[in-house]
Amino acid sequence: MKKIYIIVVALVSVAMSFLPFQGYSQGRQRYQIKGDKWIHFAIDTCQCVVNYEFKFYDEMDKTKSGGKINYDTKRVEVGNRFVRYHTYLGERMDSLGHVYSKGYSWHDKLGVNNNPTWEDVYFNYPKSGELFFTSLLINYEYCYVEPIPKMEWKIIEDKDTIIVKHKCYMATVDFSGRHYKAWFAPDIPIQYGPYKFNGLPGMILKIEDDEKFFTWTAISLVTPRNIKPMYFEQAKTVVKTDRKGYLKMLNMFWKDPGMFYKSQGAKVYVGGIGYLQPGQMSLSQIPEIENE
Repeated sequence: MKKIYIIVVALVSVAMSFLPFQGYSQGRQRYQIKGDKWIHFAIDTCQCVVNYEFKFYDEMDKTKSGGKINYDTKRVEVGNRFVRYHTYLGERMDSLGHVYSKGYSWHDKLGVNNNPTWEDVYFNYPKSGELFFTSLLINYEYCYVEPIPKMEWKIIEDKDTIIVKHKCYMATVDFSGRHYKAWFAPDIPIQYGPYKFNGLPGMILKIEDDEKFFTWTAISLVTPRNIKPMYFEQAKTVVKTDRKGYLKMLNMFWKDPGMFYKSQGAKVYVGGIGYLQPGQMSLSQIPEIENE
């Protein structure tokens, strides 16, 4: 994808100088949207916490100079009633934002050079059998509820490996337009994993698509010694939609970024073009986890 220098001027008087990647807002915290108020309350207590290194590409053609590997730290929290998947890097970024007001680089303090992806998935929330998805796109948090996806896994018992000291077996599945390989640990009787993946007889400790655009690999698994709350979090301004509506907004950025930013209450200044108008340009789309 060609490098395009864009200055974003928000109509709500918040300066933005980033693009959504993977459909998620980057470079700013949830509590910054519409002031320092955001939805944040405890819904459960964590019984098990798994941290994953999430590796993802920003270019469909990984051989191009513009395509690079990006990293995030994702976390799956398993509670008594619910399971939450979210960005731990973003959580640490938010914490720094409360301590420092100005004049600091959270990238330097956390030792990272890219931004988190702001999508949260809650299993069995708000009620059993349901999945709650919420994602921050620039100014607004888009959310929807759907049945927990039923995945038709094929377990390959002769393929095993060790991940964070647990013996794992391989399984494969087709999900939302991509083919995935997963490694699960039968000695951890939790039928969940990162993002929306679920349904194996053991915790998923690694999963990647065949093209390796996305790879989640467990790097630690702990049982909290002290009470650790599981939180529900969203930016203050929420847009309720469904999965198709969310993906439509996600794809609008690439097909018509002028219209996308207008829908977010923002203007985009592109060097050599000026303030971008709806229908004026399109961009090469980057890979998405859900490909259909």
